[in-house]
Amino acid sequence: MWFQLHSENGPYLLCSWYRPPAAGETQSIDSFCTELDLLRSNALGTLPVGDLNVHSQRWLGHSSCNSAEGEHMLEICMKSGLRQIVRGPTRGDYLLDVNITDIESASASVSELIADHAVVTTSLNLSLPKTESLHRSVWAFSHGDWEGLKNALLMHDWPSTTAQDSSTAAADTTEAILSIAKKHIPMR
Repeated sequence: MWFQLHSENGPYLLCSWYRPPAAGETQSIDSFCTELDLLRSNALGTLPVGDLNVHSQRWLGHSSCNSAEGEHMLEICMKSGLRQIVRGPTRGDYLLDVNITDIESASASVSELIADHAVVTTSLNLSLPKTESLHRSVWAFSHGDWEGLKNALLMHDWPSTTAQDSSTAAADTTEAILSIAKKHIPMR
């Protein structure tokens, strides 16, 4: 499953992946690579995580062998600029639950067991978008005293605007109209 995480900096691509143990099977890894190439162009960084059931002693360390699928996954990661950040075994003596990323601030830690796998906690030093509630006042025109407003505008002592520049004259006129309107049209 692919997800897009929105941060203040922009979007990040996350993936949760389970690859069943299947010696020599690399089609699922090729499919992952195709999806990764298609989706990552719209993201600032990528973080696929999951139980991949791959072994590579030279890459993961905690492995039983250098399997074809493990070596293929290593090649894809190297080609894609992804590094594996889980440092300890996650199932028995083996590291099967990997976190591969190109996000510089990403880190992972291995903790207690749940069933037969250890919990892998991944941390990203990203800030999420802030939301802010805005309050505004709106005119309740249907409850306005239109006759009173009309009379107030007629009775107002309008200063001559010929001695002012156009911006100042417009600002003063607008301020006067709004001040009078607020007395005759309720706001909510």
